[in-house]
Amino acid sequence: MRTMQLVAAAILFVVCFVLLQSSPTCAETRIALVIGNGAYQNVSRLPNPANDAKAVAAALRRSGFDTIIATDLDKQGMEDATIRFARAAREADIALFYYSGHALQFNGVNYLAPTDAKLADESDLRRMTRVDEIVSDLQQAKSLRILVLDSCRDNPLAEQLRRSIGTTRSLPIGRGLAKIDTPQGMIMAYATQAGRTAEDGDGNNSPYTSAFLKHIEEQNEIGTIFREVSEDVYEATKHAQLPELSLSIIGRFYLRGMKAEPATATDPKTAAPIKTTSSDFDAAVGVDTVAGWEAFLKQHSEGFYADLARERKANLEKRTKVGDQGKELASVLPTEKSEQTPSAVDVPKVLQVELRRVGCNTGSVDGNWSAASRMAMELFNKHAGMHLDVKVASTDALDVVKSKVGRVCPLLCERGFVASGDRCLEISCDAGSFVNDRNECEKRREKPSRQQQDVKPRPSAPPKNSVAQTPPREAGSGSPGQCNVYGQCIDICHSRGGTGNGCSKYCSRYTRC
Repeated sequence: MRTMQLVAAAILFVVCFVLLQSSPTCAETRIALVIGNGAYQNVSRLPNPANDAKAVAAALRRSGFDTIIATDLDKQGMEDATIRFARAAREADIALFYYSGHALQFNGVNYLAPTDAKLADESDLRRMTRVDEIVSDLQQAKSLRILVLDSCRDNPLAEQLRRSIGTTRSLPIGRGLAKIDTPQGMIMAYATQAGRTAEDGDGNNSPYTSAFLKHIEEQNEIGTIFREVSEDVYEATKHAQLPELSLSIIGRFYLRGMKAEPATATDPKTAAPIKTTSSDFDAAVGVDTVAGWEAFLKQHSEGFYADLARERKANLEKRTKVGDQGKELASVLPTEKSEQTPSAVDVPKVLQVELRRVGCNTGSVDGNWSAASRMAMELFNKHAGMHLDVKVASTDALDVVKSKVGRVCPLLCERGFVASGDRCLEISCDAGSFVNDRNECEKRREKPSRQQQDVKPRPSAPPKNSVAQTPPREAGSGSPGQCNVYGQCIDICHSRGGTGNGCSKYCSRYTRC
């Protein structure tokens, strides 16, 4: 009996192994959440997201995904759908999140907009869904995680927020979506490059979704599928829209099984050149050095893959310019001949260097795990969504920080400048405004000129031949004090422009000495 059970299990294993080539059902548990938001209440509607979501959900079901589809979700609906997806992703081998609709970036964080979104100020961003939280949900899957955002359309919500903030504040609201680091085992695909906007399309689906539907059910490796999607979008939009694609996966994954190789040999003269280009590109990705990309560009100087290669080469050249941090790190790391991990004595110093590289440590690199170092670790936890121990410098923390490719903590700039990516941009205020102590544009108050301050209003002069009515005592009173009244009256009358006869006549009513 025991032997028969083992034989049955072995047969089942072989059957599943064979069916893997054509069917995904024996392979993994797959979960997908597909959202299409187009019926916005406070901004212009998008015609395609609902169509995109229905078509994508149907294609994913045919590829073995247990698919949750939702369209035109408000804030509560977005929360319910993502919570349901997060719970399902815990038990999944492959998890996929697909979103079509409005989204925006603010201060380097990406947000997905529910249909009832309205941004009076940045506090209303809490009503939106953060992409980094979706990434955390995806990371629960065991093997492969896929994030697809067809959501970089020209966004009136971002313009709404920009107007509400006004010119008196310098908060960074970028175009499109912000680029984020890709965790290991994940594919991230944007409909267009980070910081740019995508087209919604004139047909039933957006250009990106149309290309996705064309290729997602092919029997190709998942990386090849997404590269072909990007190529189709690039050509369909006449090179106006280049999707952003980031793959951080080890091994090869097939959603529909491997394509059977033809038995007959292929004539090299009739083979499609694009297959050779794609293979060379995959080889260059494996090397991922400046020299490797230069060699690729010598062989393939034009076309979609050439543009991707130039961008990757430029990014590598940019990273190699950060030489000082590399030298500092080399001084504390073991040499190439030594494959040992840093000793417990070296870990604090190495961790300080790595925290500086990702923009979290502005203090000294001395190996002393001080309060400043603990604060740097707290900043890393906050912006990376981690919960690492900050009290001690551990190798676990070092490994996590090392895995981050770019900046994690936001750039801090001096007064008069604002962070934008890895650069500090000077704040430009409108005419009549200045940058105040809070690093905000403030309207300058107009002060009166010194000439205006010195000029005092002069009393109006009385008409000629008249004087102000001065009430000294009447003539004939005979008191000794009245003897000087007449002279005073004459002086006042002359000072007011009166003539001699006029003053004498006017002052004759007073006692004359």
